[in-house]
Amino acid sequence: RPPNTTPTAAMRCFALSLFVAAEGMKLAALRVHPEHHVHVTSSEEAARDAMEEANEAIGAKDWALSHAQKTAPAAKKQPRSPPTPAPPMAPQNWSDFADDGVFDGALPVGAHAVAWFHPPRTSMSFGPLLHRYANASFPPETDSYLKANWEAFFARYRSNTWFQDGFWHHSCDHAAVTDTVYNRFKGHFIGLFREPRSRVFSAWTQMNEKRPISNCATRMNGTVAMQLAGQAPGEMFMMKEGHKFCHGRFLSQPTAKPEPNVALAVERLRDGFKFVGLVEEYDLSVCLFHAKFGGDCFEAEFETSRPGHYYKDSAYEKRMKELAELDDDVDQVLYNVAKERFWADVRAHGVNRSSCEARCPGGKF
Repeated sequence: RPPNTTPTAAMRCFALSLFVAAEGMKLAALRVHPEHHVHVTSSEEAARDAMEEANEAIGAKDWALSHAQKTAPAAKKQPRSPPTPAPPMAPQNWSDFADDGVFDGALPVGAHAVAWFHPPRTSMSFGPLLHRYANASFPPETDSYLKANWEAFFARYRSNTWFQDGFWHHSCDHAAVTDTVYNRFKGHFIGLFREPRSRVFSAWTQMNEKRPISNCATRMNGTVAMQLAGQAPGEMFMMKEGHKFCHGRFLSQPTAKPEPNVALAVERLRDGFKFVGLVEEYDLSVCLFHAKFGGDCFEAEFETSRPGHYYKDSAYEKRMKELAELDDDVDQVLYNVAKERFWADVRAHGVNRSSCEARCPGGKF
């Protein structure tokens, strides 16, 4: 019998072969003597009998198998073992996160080094001006690239190639200024500061908050000072409870909010910054930067990368009135120092709105 067949199947195959052979002989005889009637021979009868026996045997076997399957108790399905969970990732320490890239390529800190201090809601649009200051050879298309994706920009334009004077970069552009960062870039920090209540309203609107604006104001109170003093990233206590910040890397408010170290923040603002601007005077800040450090103004430096979707209507006035009734934000102390520094630099460099119209035609002064 053919390999891997049962005896019953082999019997059926043998009977079928005999039957086919007999029918072939019968047809051959009819072709030779079509007038004769061909009688069934004993070999044909034997083949047919064998075929019938094989069919009966196979039918009996099929019935027995089907009956056994119907009457046998149903086997219990074994529960599928759950997949082995991946080991939990250790939470990343935000201070290490902020320090990332500080010693990238062991580059020296040169005259055009940049450490951008960027609290949330203080204008991402300032980025193109800073990277062109760090390296004037950047092609124009990098402006929109930087505004669209901070991480992808630095993945494409590596520090050891494009920022050889040093550039503090980190995946979260609201990282805290740790001691390591401050000691390396002291004297090279650049930042824009914003009136605290205006910043709260911008954040409250941007996050589409449903709760009272006073809730957002309480969370954000002192967060700029904390970021500059190295106590926490800028978004850590700004975000709603349980929400993620720094592009989803950390949950907000994992620990109790510390007391803002305003004294240290003020000291670092006075001693560590080579440029201080104001969001409320954004175009004038761009003009002052060029007056102080040189370089041509570009139209992209005055484009808003993330425009707010609110207007100064009655609703705006209502929210600002609510904020005015709250206690002063701790960050007001820091903002006052920044404002004093800004206007002192404006006077020192002979900057005014008329001169800026000539220097930077793309701005509104």
